[in-house]
Amino acid sequence: MARTVNIPRNVDVDENLAIVVIPKADLPDPSAPSAAALNGATDVTYEHTTDGLNATSSQATVTDPRLSLRDVPEAPGTISHSLEVTYFYGDDELVLDTLLVEGDEVFYVIRDSVRVEEDFAADQKVDVYSAVVGEPRKNRATGGKQTKTTTLFVQRKYTDVLVAA
Repeated sequence: MARTVNIPRNVDVDENLAIVVIPKADLPDPSAPSAAALNGATDVTYEHTTDGLNATSSQATVTDPRLSLRDVPEAPGTISHSLEVTYFYGDDELVLDTLLVEGDEVFYVIRDSVRVEEDFAADQKVDVYSAVVGEPRKNRATGGKQTKTTTLFVQRKYTDVLVAA
């Protein structure tokens, strides 16, 4: 007898991702950002290049070697988050370049699985990166667009936090 295999639906990233950047002083509680604060921030989603949102995490391994134990037990260690963004600059309508000032502290807020045009609303989930802006680097490619890449030094990441009313 053949077993039943479920092929679940999934959600496209295209048009279901929103990114806003908020100066640290303008978001008092990153663990519960308000819909008003997020809706008041400028959306910068489409100012990123197609490969311009590079968020990664890594976790150290803590070993626990024991006398005469052949296997070395392991445990999860510290977690490091990194965020590097590549974005367009040079046109008056582009604002991300003015928001990412070296040394400033910002909150990079990313919402996925919701249409980009929809307002932020209570109980939606967002990821919030508390970060210090690094030095922007200009990228130059023949026939390309003007872009910069900036490392954001993550101080803390809040994953899947609920937007407050």
